[in-house]
Amino acid sequence: MNGMCKCFHPLRESQYPLARVMLAVLLALLPVSGCEKKKASPAPQPPATKAESEAEPAPATVPPDPQPEKAAKKAPRVADPENLPSPQQIFDRHIKATGGREAYEKLHNVMMQGTITVTRSGQDMGFTEYRAAPNKYLKIVESDDLGVVKTGCDGETVWRLSEEQEALIFEEALKADLMREGAFDRLLYLADLYEIVETVGVEEIDGVECYHVLMTPPQGLSESNFYSIESGLLAMRRVLVRGRYGDVPREVTFSEYEETGGIRSPRKSRKKQMGQVVVTTIDSVEYNIDLVEDFFDLPDEVRAALEEALAASSEDPTTQPVTAVEAPPAELPSTKQEKEPPDNSTTPKPDPPSPDAAEQP
Repeated sequence: MNGMCKCFHPLRESQYPLARVMLAVLLALLPVSGCEKKKASPAPQPPATKAESEAEPAPATVPPDPQPEKAAKKAPRVADPENLPSPQQIFDRHIKATGGREAYEKLHNVMMQGTITVTRSGQDMGFTEYRAAPNKYLKIVESDDLGVVKTGCDGETVWRLSEEQEALIFEEALKADLMREGAFDRLLYLADLYEIVETVGVEEIDGVECYHVLMTPPQGLSESNFYSIESGLLAMRRVLVRGRYGDVPREVTFSEYEETGGIRSPRKSRKKQMGQVVVTTIDSVEYNIDLVEDFFDLPDEVRAALEEALAASSEDPTTQPVTAVEAPPAELPSTKQEKEPPDNSTTPKPDPPSPDAAEQP
């Protein structure tokens, strides 16, 4: 140690100042053992068991939808069957909300006038409809394209007559549907017209909670009525109608209830069927008007068609009954069906309107 100190004689250090500085820098760059702080290493973890290694990772937390009401359309709500009112209770409440049983029992006929609008084409058709107890009706529709189209029932035969087609007699199954729908006092005895009637739940129709009543007739397809829980009024009907290409779903919503002669009835109905929308607006309603005795009798053309069919069936016993004549299409007034090739030579005319008894509550 003393020998080393002799090498750094004060006189000699002062003679080499640059070498002294370089030596200091080199010493500063060398690592100093035991002086540098090391980062703490993580504590060793025990090896994962086989069960832990094979376990699925925890699911990620999904943030709540900021607008849950727009996340999905509300599904029909099935209420507790024990807390649902019976169909008859719902029907009685509807009768009370629209005037009461006593007021209905005073009626024996009605005349309605209004407009049918096909929203796709903007076509308007004026109509006049007559109904009388127990199940007679006559509907007259006037159109620039179709001329005059009449649909009626004399209590036994359901028919249609237009300027574009020969007289048509509706088949047995469709006849039963139309006569049930056309019963004048159907609101008072609605449950008696069906084999099975049940309240199946609650569904929201255009923002209104409604009781859903499912009705199955002895002959035909099931139907659904939706009655507002708050008001008791009929909000919508959902039915299947027989069409040219099979059974076609139809929805009819009712609105703008107004009172005439002590009876509240909808002044507007909106029918959706086969992608089309038809709006029926009723401008006037009159009850208990004067009608001649034979007002609902069959027109001569319809009577001739019946007699011809009866004569044919008497000559050939295998001939179908007259009421089994193929029914006309039940689609809405519209242009030709998409399944039919377009005829570029002439402008297609809409089909005659079907008897829309389902548009009535």
